[in-house]
Amino acid sequence: MATLTSTSWRSLLIEILRCIRWEKNLAVKEVLERSRTKYNTEWKLTSSTKNDPSNTRTSYKVVQMTIESQPTMMIAEPAQEWPVTLPISIEQYEVMVERGDFDKIVGQVELMNGRIVQMNPQGPKHCDPIDYLTEWSIRQSNGDFTIRIEKPIRIPDRHSCPEPDVTWVTRRRYIDRHPVSEEVYLLIEVSYSSVKFDRTEKQQLYAASKISEYWRVDVPSQAVFVHREPIDSDYTSIQRFDKGQTIHPLCLPLASLDIASLFVDQLA
Repeated sequence: MATLTSTSWRSLLIEILRCIRWEKNLAVKEVLERSRTKYNTEWKLTSSTKNDPSNTRTSYKVVQMTIESQPTMMIAEPAQEWPVTLPISIEQYEVMVERGDFDKIVGQVELMNGRIVQMNPQGPKHCDPIDYLTEWSIRQSNGDFTIRIEKPIRIPDRHSCPEPDVTWVTRRRYIDRHPVSEEVYLLIEVSYSSVKFDRTEKQQLYAASKISEYWRVDVPSQAVFVHREPIDSDYTSIQRFDKGQTIHPLCLPLASLDIASLFVDQLA
């Protein structure tokens, strides 16, 4: 029996997606039957219905496949007018970065769950808390951690390479690679125009990656939300801190952030 290599797996996936794109369900079954014989796979074809806000598509057909010891794969089939979207791997994304594919894009670019996301350019109300937190982090950490500002962290199993505003990571030189989630001790995002994105998709990504402490600085409400104790794709402890309160990172309890000093009125 043939061995399912990464190349043959990719070819099988492309063939299935091509059949799905043209709604050839019988052809999909034929491909899966051949894979059962050739690669010892198990599969099933099911249908489900989901609502879409655009009202232009209402149903998906799903192929669920287990390839020997590999995890179950789910492929959603959109209506004819919706093309199939394949996730970008972190390796593909890093090649694009090295090649300079994003050099002319205005604003920050991140890889989030297999898709490239362009963030809004930063205004003064966004930049000022980042500047303050940068100085605070360097001063408070006292050289015990490497402080990275708007630099990538690698989360390969989630096809993600976000660029948090401030990150405290294991102290070392990262000339050969970016830090991975296991090396992150404190991660801070400043939310201004990205409040919803930071408290949903990013929060879920960081929890799923077992990042132990995530601070979300909510500029509009002038509060800091401290997320701790990640389980699955959420944090079981989320606390809000307002002006008049202080917070201390778990990795360095002696460090102290005064919330009132983080948010200041417009200066003359």
